[in-house]
Amino acid sequence: MIGILLLSAFPRIAHAITSCNATVSPGSVVPGSEAILQFDIVNTGSQPITWVHIGQPTPSYDINGITQGAWTDSTTNTQTTLTGSVINPGNTYSLQLAMATGPSEEPATDWQISTAPNSDGSGGTDCSGQKATSIANAVAPPSPNGESNVGLTYLSATTAIIGWFSDVPSTSYVYYGTDASYGKTATVPGQDNSHSVKLVNLRPNTVYHYKVAGSDGDGNNFFSADNTFVTPESPQTITVIVPGPSETKEPLSTSNVSAKVTLTIPPVPDDKTAPTISLIPFANKPYVRAPLISFSAADNGALARLDYSTDGGDNWLPADTIDGLGTKSASATFTPVLTQDGNYEVMVRAVDSNGNVTKAGPQTLVIDKLPPRFGNLAVTFGSQVLEPTTDGTIAIAVGGNYKLTGQAVGGAILVDIVAKGMNNEMKTFSLSQNQLTGLWGGALSFEKAGIYELKVRALDGAGNQTERLLGEISAVPAGRVVDSENREIANSVITAHYFEPSMQRWVVWDGAPYGQTNPQIVKNANYHMMVPAGKYYLEASASGHGTVLSKQFKVSAPQNLTASFTLPNRTLLHIGKYTLASPSYKTVSNTINQPLTILSKKNTIIGTKVVNFTLPRISKGTLQTVDLYGKPTILTLVNTWSPNSMDQLPALEAASKNGNIGVVPLFEGEDPSSVRAYLRLAGLQLDGIADPENSQVEGLTAGFGPKHIFIDRSGHIKKVMVGVLSEEEILQTLGGL
Repeated sequence: MIGILLLSAFPRIAHAITSCNATVSPGSVVPGSEAILQFDIVNTGSQPITWVHIGQPTPSYDINGITQGAWTDSTTNTQTTLTGSVINPGNTYSLQLAMATGPSEEPATDWQISTAPNSDGSGGTDCSGQKATSIANAVAPPSPNGESNVGLTYLSATTAIIGWFSDVPSTSYVYYGTDASYGKTATVPGQDNSHSVKLVNLRPNTVYHYKVAGSDGDGNNFFSADNTFVTPESPQTITVIVPGPSETKEPLSTSNVSAKVTLTIPPVPDDKTAPTISLIPFANKPYVRAPLISFSAADNGALARLDYSTDGGDNWLPADTIDGLGTKSASATFTPVLTQDGNYEVMVRAVDSNGNVTKAGPQTLVIDKLPPRFGNLAVTFGSQVLEPTTDGTIAIAVGGNYKLTGQAVGGAILVDIVAKGMNNEMKTFSLSQNQLTGLWGGALSFEKAGIYELKVRALDGAGNQTERLLGEISAVPAGRVVDSENREIANSVITAHYFEPSMQRWVVWDGAPYGQTNPQIVKNANYHMMVPAGKYYLEASASGHGTVLSKQFKVSAPQNLTASFTLPNRTLLHIGKYTLASPSYKTVSNTINQPLTILSKKNTIIGTKVVNFTLPRISKGTLQTVDLYGKPTILTLVNTWSPNSMDQLPALEAASKNGNIGVVPLFEGEDPSSVRAYLRLAGLQLDGIADPENSQVEGLTAGFGPKHIFIDRSGHIKKVMVGVLSEEEILQTLGGL
């Protein structure tokens, strides 16, 4: 009792209340149809609503799009979330949701509708109200709204417009199909007394059934009787004649569709007004395949072209279906043919008969069938490709800028190379995509010597992210030129000398074709050079100091030269009034700072069975993992864009002539037809397999290429090597399996 008295002594605190009421109409939709539902959400609480969530009642409702107004939506086929705007207390927010239903009838089930005062959805509540819809075949209700004059107002081979009147404002729906079960739905948003609904993408010379329906929002619904129409045998297509490119604001090609009717659209005198155009938004969600996209245009004269672009306006195609060319108002639909994952910038344009042009967009269309997958990575310096050691490590010099190149599939929009040092320090190198080649490129550089583990991280337009290990970089110290007290010598010079085999004499190496200068003035006491295969020696000199020569050495592949030189002071001789510097030459043996290595690091796939796959052959047919069994086989990961890979192919072809072994190049991220064309141009008869989806990069741990997987007769991986191998090295390694 005392506790109760104490509680009652304190004043009550008034808390803001979050509540909402929602109404969904119509309450029933037809099985196997497309429809638009009206959602009216009323803020019945005392707090503003800044977050709205709508979820499907059952999996039989597939969300296709939403009219979000001032809101920002995140929509999938199962739900949508709206943020970025507000519903104040007492106000109503209305939206339309486009969706498709499953093939079977279902009882009425509530949509999941909730709101919250916070943009992250916290503090939210479920809405009350009439939220249920059912999936049922249309049945005429007892209370009609006075609909009359139901019939066609326009008909072509691919389009029909159905019109009618109602005594009270009501919604507009048409159920239609090739029989009385209909299957498709067309609608326009809002309520009206005069109704007009357009049916598109009809088939020529086809019988269609339809009935119209409407609701006044007070539970009074109307369904007409079944009606039919027949589309014409062939469309009335148009050949449009427009002014030539010299008379237009941008080049136009004549739209010439083979047809029975030719319509010449003459220019309108003094018409300088561009058409108006509207691109109907499609859902802000990833698509497995491109949706049907619609747009419309109007002009004060005559419309001559309706086109679309999927690359932000760089290239244009005519719309798939167009109605109204040659008139002041036209509409069009198209379904882009997009076979690869990616973010596509969709734009549309309208051109009138005077060449006036208007464009709309872009709107981003995300195609997402695959996760983003990155294949092999190539490292180059100028025109030289760095070849990894057989254990998969690439050596570079500290301070040098190296180019990275690779390929990704799965619609990647961001690709980062993440380097982790021995002390867990992290460094990120972001790649960008070349729009002409489709390859990703970037720069690699380190300020500290050491071993760095490289990972690739890729993100696609649908938010999918992948990450995997590529390999290791060994950054070696740059070369130095100092005096006997280890002090920097200003303006010292390094010169590389090359033994020219055809002339059998030493020359100063020409570094210009490789993007380098030689001789090279040393800055900040550090330098590095990268030379191709050959025989060399280095010379280090500086004013007031002696000259130091390295011993002669050979390199078999592009190599960083990072020798450190200590130059002696030159002795000065005084003879009368003359001072002479005595010559001073010294030879040292060091030319290269050796890369750091991590000892006893085992490749994780050695000892395992090769991953299961079924991939297309370059010639024809497919190859499965079991086809590799029975004889020792080399499976080599290569790419047609990589110079190292192309250097490898002749040796693979030569080794493939040995019938006791298997030789299978695997072309990552490439189509069999493009690889086949490349091999033909290169004069190679080698067969192999293609992996257009990069499905094997994870299982085969793709990194620096070419990468060789040596497999024994039972399908077990016995050895992994990286870099260009000779025919002899291939045969020798396979001979031991």
